[in-house]
Amino acid sequence: MPLNLQAAWGQAHTNIKSDFRSVVAYVEQRRAADEPLLFLMPYARHTYAYYADDPTPQTEAPYTNAGATDNEVDAELSRLTRGHSAIWLIASEVEMWDRRGLVAAWLEAHGTLTDEAEFARVHVARYEFPTP
Repeated sequence: MPLNLQAAWGQAHTNIKSDFRSVVAYVEQRRAADEPLLFLMPYARHTYAYYADDPTPQTEAPYTNAGATDNEVDAELSRLTRGHSAIWLIASEVEMWDRRGLVAAWLEAHGTLTDEAEFARVHVARYEFPTP
């Protein structure tokens, strides 16, 4: 059986595991206690909680891949962000939950991006919202 060195090298040098340890360290150093986390792939909240030292306000982004409309996403995200001056988006495997990018588009349209970082298989972004 021949050995495929190119494939072996690729496997050895490609991150296939999300780096939530670094995500938690980054976010928790910057996040105010009243700033909730919005998980775009909801099961990622369990991994985040594993590495976080304290209970964190957490919520799940709406599932849009079943045909959610812009209006439905607007209503859900308006509800989830109401009363918060900022929210952190923790996005992993986005295409499995929001392949059309509706959640990120809503956050860009209604909030101001104030912090952003990339980790292995996880994107982190903080959005501020105008206070009423």
